[in-house]
Amino acid sequence: AGLALLTYRIEMKTVLEEFSGDGQSIPFVEIFYKDKDEIELRLQNGKTAIVRASGLAAQLNTLQLLLNEATMIEKVSVIDVRFLHPVLR
Repeated sequence: AGLALLTYRIEMKTVLEEFSGDGQSIPFVEIFYKDKDEIELRLQNGKTAIVRASGLAAQLNTLQLLLNEATMIEKVSVIDVRFLHPVLR
């Protein structure tokens, strides 16, 4: 189980880094794996983004759109894009 978890974490980190290197930068500094499907990203701006491993690309696109709208998320500390409509807290 330990090797499978390590492989999973490496795959998720690779996906995140590839997305960030694809001209659509998500400025994350740390990755926390809450469980097999939930991932928390600590962003350079001090905010936390919550995503799911399943459907990750679409969630990262949504997150990028929200980050580009800086005034919309200025006072938000958590951006949860696991749902159809993002939750900002």
